[in-house]
Amino acid sequence: MRQFLLPFFTPRGTAATYGNAPGRPCSSPRTKLQRVAYRNALACLLALSAWGAAPAQPVSSTQITWTTAASQAYANGEAQGVVVNGKLYVFGGFDSQKPCCTPTSRAYVYNPATNVWSAIASMPPMNGTGYGGVTHAGHATDGTNIYLAGGYTANAAGTGQIFGTKEVWRYNVAANNYTRLPDLPVDRASGQLVYLNGELHHIGGTNKARTLDVGDHHVLSLQPLGTAWRTAAPLPNPRHHAGAAVLGGKIYYIGGQRGHDHVLTTQTDVHAYNPATNTWTKVQGLPRGRGHISGATFVHDNRIFVLGGEIMHGTSVRDVTAYDPATNTWTAYTPLPASRASGVAGAINGTLYYTTGSSSRITYKGTFPQPVTAEGCGPISTLPCPQTKVSLPVSLLFNGGDGGLADKSGSGTGFRMADKPSARLAADGTPTYPSVPGYEPSKLTLANSRLQIVTNKGLAHLQPATSSETNSQINALGVGFLPSGKFRLETTLVNPYTSTRTLSYFEQAGLWFGLNEDNYVRLAVVSMAGGKHQVEMRKEVSAASGSTDAFTRTNLSLGNTTVKLMLEADPGTNTIRGTYSVNGGTPVTLGTLSLPAAFFAGKTLSDNLTRATFAGIYASHRRSSTAVTFSFENFRITPLTTTGTQLAATDAEAVEEAKMTHDHTADGALRSYPNPVADRLTVQLPFPGRQVRATAVTDATGRVQLRNAHTLVGEDHLTLPAENLPAGLYVLTLHTDAHGVRVVRFAKR
Repeated sequence: MRQFLLPFFTPRGTAATYGNAPGRPCSSPRTKLQRVAYRNALACLLALSAWGAAPAQPVSSTQITWTTAASQAYANGEAQGVVVNGKLYVFGGFDSQKPCCTPTSRAYVYNPATNVWSAIASMPPMNGTGYGGVTHAGHATDGTNIYLAGGYTANAAGTGQIFGTKEVWRYNVAANNYTRLPDLPVDRASGQLVYLNGELHHIGGTNKARTLDVGDHHVLSLQPLGTAWRTAAPLPNPRHHAGAAVLGGKIYYIGGQRGHDHVLTTQTDVHAYNPATNTWTKVQGLPRGRGHISGATFVHDNRIFVLGGEIMHGTSVRDVTAYDPATNTWTAYTPLPASRASGVAGAINGTLYYTTGSSSRITYKGTFPQPVTAEGCGPISTLPCPQTKVSLPVSLLFNGGDGGLADKSGSGTGFRMADKPSARLAADGTPTYPSVPGYEPSKLTLANSRLQIVTNKGLAHLQPATSSETNSQINALGVGFLPSGKFRLETTLVNPYTSTRTLSYFEQAGLWFGLNEDNYVRLAVVSMAGGKHQVEMRKEVSAASGSTDAFTRTNLSLGNTTVKLMLEADPGTNTIRGTYSVNGGTPVTLGTLSLPAAFFAGKTLSDNLTRATFAGIYASHRRSSTAVTFSFENFRITPLTTTGTQLAATDAEAVEEAKMTHDHTADGALRSYPNPVADRLTVQLPFPGRQVRATAVTDATGRVQLRNAHTLVGEDHLTLPAENLPAGLYVLTLHTDAHGVRVVRFAKR
């Protein structure tokens, strides 16, 4: 029986919300049309209740499922750590192999793709002793390097600690080494370090004697590297053992404590620092005072999360709370499995990680639920039918922030549907979502800005009546859209699977476009015998595909390459052209196919209202009996217009075109300057900068040159480093919360 939801009634959520945002149990219908619809829906709901049916309850957005990931090699607490390039780095902490309390020089990195902790370069000797390692240090990252400032260091005997230092160090992630930077003006520990707009800010902490709670605020330029720290507005409530994060171009200093050990008092205060005015503003405080949260405060989904901590000396908690600057409220989430303080936490591809703390080795892993509504768009999506469609351009970077259908850890892939197979294979087991049999999140993984698909045997291939192979493709992922003109589909495969067998089993992955498993065109890299590959473009119409419906390039060696696949379609001529390029080289054209007009006109979905055609990616191990994994780096749909993304004939024309081209929409324009750019690009935004979820800069071949390298400046600007970009034409793509995907072009001289 079909279930109905009241269109104008929303039950109060179960999450606890703290702050000044009003909570209303329902939204009252105001217009006559709304009142009629409300009464009709209510009557329908009451009628269904008489038959024992009830509306599905929404999945709480505050629900986190906690499990464990690999533990660290040693128990730890009071360490420092941040996430860089999809990995969690942890430095120092107290040495569990020595008597209390001695910092360790050990440092580790966690790779969620392999669920493995690996040792990295040990921390250098500090404070004039022969021992490295630190606890209670401020720590931050600019997305490339990691910085540590102040803290407790090992004493000269290596059996205890020194309660402060001036030293500041940079860990180079790529080189796996440490470089000393200009010292802080004074010895400090338990302060907070953040990176904002090319500068480091060290705020608060204690003096070396641990007799004074300080609100000092020191700033060091990194672009270029300054020779000394300067002072900025001090923290209004001096404190330490707090948390800090940067969001929306502001620094948030959260909680903490005053005093030490048995005489400490935890603080609820939260202050926001605006670098444009050099002022602090008090915002909504924590639900209860918490300290020892320095390494477990981070930004995820435009909120500041705080995990664990202490509410008094020796009393740790399980609290998981998040602050939303847009509403000035705190929300409680599912607590940690156990009480922890002074651990290290971060978000990677939409999954939360909390490691060590309270002298533990354990690493907790938290995933959010995949939202499923009673009105999902069966049989192709768990989302409502209108949400399967997107506006062009579309650019999925597989960083977990694009929403849509989730991977196995709950991170959004950005895709909105999965094509329905005629019949699933027995080997694929019971569908996770019986109403959407083509979607299997257990075979999808977002890691390091790539989407990995573990294949199944199925393929959307001919009709069962004419073939012994049933249409049984799963995870043919896509998005719905309706083209208004020419457009281009593209994706990039990284190191496509290579077979060494003497027989071809046709393992393959690539792009697809069309209506369903019987009406589509695909462009794929196919694994052949003896380590070779072919690139194949094929169409199927009404479950039939003949010898004239395909183009191939054979005898290729693509195993250790990146292959960009492109389909350019023209609804005006009902044609589609396939090309590919290897390692950013010259595109190779396979050919052009004619398609039925229905491919572009789309089809009506199960709500009998939404119309769409679809495009996306797929992977299959075809005739093999062994699953393989294909990695995709991106997926895009780009409108092609006379002033769109086609490259100009010459470099000079490209520069002039980029100078004149901006993204204009009904709600304002993106403005970039200087254009052409030499060192740093500035973009003026027509909306608040905190709404920017992710950015990517791609070159003329579509390769990503910069990912999430932006820095928010004030409320409505962001900047990006351009000094290392080669001369040429680039596209900057911004993913926003309320304004979709926005694009601006620029030239580098």
